[in-house]
Amino acid sequence: MINAFLLLLNPGPVWKRLATANRPAWAVFLFTFLPVLLVCATLESWMLHRYGVHNSVVQRLQQVSAEVAMRYGTTQFVMGLIGLLCSAMMIRNITQGIAIRTTFGICFSAMAYSLSAAFLVRLLDAWDFLNTWVVCGFVVISLFSVLYTCIPNFFKPDPAKAFGLYVTAAVISSVCMVASHIFSYMVFQETLFAKGLGLGLLGF
Repeated sequence: MINAFLLLLNPGPVWKRLATANRPAWAVFLFTFLPVLLVCATLESWMLHRYGVHNSVVQRLQQVSAEVAMRYGTTQFVMGLIGLLCSAMMIRNITQGIAIRTTFGICFSAMAYSLSAAFLVRLLDAWDFLNTWVVCGFVVISLFSVLYTCIPNFFKPDPAKAFGLYVTAAVISSVCMVASHIFSYMVFQETLFAKGLGLGLLGF
């Protein structure tokens, strides 16, 4: 979780250290990505229920039920996992297509670190004073910033391929985060899964 925060402050040296450490993908998932995702989804859901949201129509705070808040957090958590897996698989396929020697573990770790930093930025959405789509824009900007120094340190591509891979990775991860944001927002607005997520045993 500390690494995700440091990537937002000074990504270059942090990526060099992470690439040198070469931690296995399962460790990056368990000790970096998963804690960040759990904390962010839980904290944002709790703050929505505790403080509510500002309704611009009636110009007052609107209470958010515990059920809706839990659905929102659960959707964000599940979409975060799906986004990580999809982005890692797509980056892996692209690197194979342009003959960059890498492994799925490296792609997975790079995306896990990058998305962890993005989810920390997304935590700003827990405060009502920022528009949710402005926060989504901040998330995309943070991904482009964080991934800029990730590519040369983690993938070590030829200079001719480095920029293209950087743009592709940034776009793919941004699309995954925006999709996660849209699905979570639809659940929050109760235009999706209005009757629950179908997880009866868990109360959702």
